[in-house]
Amino acid sequence: MGIFIKKARENESLVNIQEICPSIKVEILYSTRKNFCKKKIYKSKKALIRKAVAQKLALAQSLLKNEGFGLKIWDGYRSKEDHLKLYNLAKENEKKFFAEPFNGTGSLHSHGCAVDVTLIDLKGKNVRMPTDFDTFTDEASVDYKGGDKIVEYNLIALQRAMQESGFFWLTLNWHYFVANNFEEYSII
Repeated sequence: MGIFIKKARENESLVNIQEICPSIKVEILYSTRKNFCKKKIYKSKKALIRKAVAQKLALAQSLLKNEGFGLKIWDGYRSKEDHLKLYNLAKENEKKFFAEPFNGTGSLHSHGCAVDVTLIDLKGKNVRMPTDFDTFTDEASVDYKGGDKIVEYNLIALQRAMQESGFFWLTLNWHYFVANNFEEYSII
């Protein structure tokens, strides 16, 4: 996927999402062993993201709260080096879930404008969603076909809130969202 960066927001720094919206829960799974690699990739457990993207997430959090939900961030900013590690550790059939690191654009996580999120209830407990993080199967698609009406409802609630807040999603992962103005952000 070649992306033309129209106007880079070079000076917009990364912020900790919890400084912008403390009610968003954070569990950066690549800073733990609870990921497909079974090892820590990131040093930081903070969810870092561009400030304008964090503000969009705060809006999504507000919309979801009205429906009895909240956001949990699984992944935010990812350095180019960490993305390369993940790409190299992925099996051949899993690589399609990671942006090609050598095409000049790399992962939009490395631009600070992409997040992996899930839903929690207002008590902070996970709600039922299509899959866990790092599930490299068709079940992880945004087009949930599992037949569980609760999962379907939860996924639609997440997608609606994220879309109304200025994000879009890609078909491979239900939990991967990108700021709709991603072209404004260059790799950090």
